[in-house]
Amino acid sequence: MILKTTGKISILIILTLLHLSCADDDDRPILTTDRQVLTFMYNTLPPDMKNVIKWDFEADTMDSWDRVTHINGKVIKLDLSLEDGCTGECDETQLPPEIGLLTGLRELNLGNNSLSDDDLPKEFGNLINLEKLILTRNLFTEIPKEIFNFKKLVELDISYNNISNVESEIGNLTNLKKLTFEFNYIRSIPPEIGLLDNLIELILDGNLLKVLPPEIGNLRSLQTLELGLGVFSSGDTRQLIANELTNLPPEIGNLSNLKILDLNYNNLANLPPEVKKLSNLEELDLSNNYRLRIITEEICSISNLKILNLEQNGIKSIVKEISNLSDLKRLYLIGNHMTNLPVEIGNLSNLELLDLSRSYFLTSIPKEICDLYTQYNTEIRLTDGLSCL
Repeated sequence: MILKTTGKISILIILTLLHLSCADDDDRPILTTDRQVLTFMYNTLPPDMKNVIKWDFEADTMDSWDRVTHINGKVIKLDLSLEDGCTGECDETQLPPEIGLLTGLRELNLGNNSLSDDDLPKEFGNLINLEKLILTRNLFTEIPKEIFNFKKLVELDISYNNISNVESEIGNLTNLKKLTFEFNYIRSIPPEIGLLDNLIELILDGNLLKVLPPEIGNLRSLQTLELGLGVFSSGDTRQLIANELTNLPPEIGNLSNLKILDLNYNNLANLPPEVKKLSNLEELDLSNNYRLRIITEEICSISNLKILNLEQNGIKSIVKEISNLSDLKRLYLIGNHMTNLPVEIGNLSNLELLDLSRSYFLTSIPKEICDLYTQYNTEIRLTDGLSCL
């Protein structure tokens, strides 16, 4: 049987079907504007969040709404983070599916909300225009799979969670410039990290890494690489997590734009000779690598270094080639095992600080080094009992 209808009735049927297809089983309202979406979402928020958000629902526009940026009613930035974290009332909170209707969002901050793996609805995956996503200080044990489709992402911060694995799909996010995984439980990084050739900052402090993939050397735009200690403080609780790198791949030398390399609190005994190719490196932190015993010529060949931190390493000797670091401004040798210092340190005329605190094996300081203070006003910090007088 063929049902014949008039034009008006046909339109009515179509609209009715559309209404039925858009409505959920729980009769959620149909929301057609971003303002309606935020108003609906507000009613689902935990009390902690409502206490910090100031949205004037009586106002004609969202111009005065706290933590919201919009263009002609289309929300482009939304901050739903909690500075002090959630109370117990947040434990059962889930992000409502309506978040997926904010398709114009470019920046979203969901930090400190006690969100876990099941608290992001599938509609979260609709936010394909996101450029910046902050998920720090939540309870995720894995990277939400929806994120791997956010091809426009420039910055992703998923620090201070419980993530142990980085999936190969991370390589999909080729527009990333900043990636922060600080303080998780990550044990390995997939080779696909090397596909992120726009990456400028990679923050991996406070994980459980033992090796880096050679593909890290493909990150030719990288300027900051942090692989040191992670510190988590909450009230009276303080937790430390450190990576366990015993070596670096030779490909590290391919990072020609690298300016900051933080390797503190690892298990490094040396660096590969290829580090001398890091011609733009300005800051190198090797502190608290207890197996590091000698400063090699390769380190002293990084001619652009401004800051070199070698604190607490058990270093017994420093090569005279350290004088090649002519741009060096700060040299930290705190708590090492040198019994003497090369007089060539005295050639570092740009040095602003030389820290020899807790160097208990030193019995004297060469005059050439002491002259840094009189000639260039270098601050020299010494162990009690040592003096340049």
